[in-house]
Amino acid sequence: MIKILLLVIFSAIGLSAMAQQSIPQVYEQNAVLHGDTVEFQITLVNAFPFISGEVNGVKGKFMFDTGNMFPIDINDKLVKLPNKKTTGNGVVGSGQSFVVHTNDTIAEVKFANGLVCKNTVHVKSANYNFLKKNIPSRQITLVVYPVVQ
Repeated sequence: MIKILLLVIFSAIGLSAMAQQSIPQVYEQNAVLHGDTVEFQITLVNAFPFISGEVNGVKGKFMFDTGNMFPIDINDKLVKLPNKKTTGNGVVGSGQSFVVHTNDTIAEVKFANGLVCKNTVHVKSANYNFLKKNIPSRQITLVVYPVVQ
């Protein structure tokens, strides 16, 4: 009886631990979050929230920016994007202006929580180096997810 009770307890502990492991989520062609809850570990730097990740193999930090209207917006001075096309101009709330580019496809965007976006299409980019005076130089991109499916 004790053996059965111990087996049940250890099985429950093992299943609970397995349920808490993050399962990689891989999405093709879009950067839309799926599900009711998506968790990211956030690091605050000078009151700016950052998420660890990488774009096309270049590691760095993503700024979590709920004021941005695009799901992913890459600093194209830190990540080489040879096929970018100029599509307009932009401005941030603090007054800096920049040239906006659109990239047909970004091969891979990875987040530290296991979320991976492959072959993401129509990704915006610009030279965001003006942000370096307030935030780390390894900052890659501004990121926000306005849509959850």
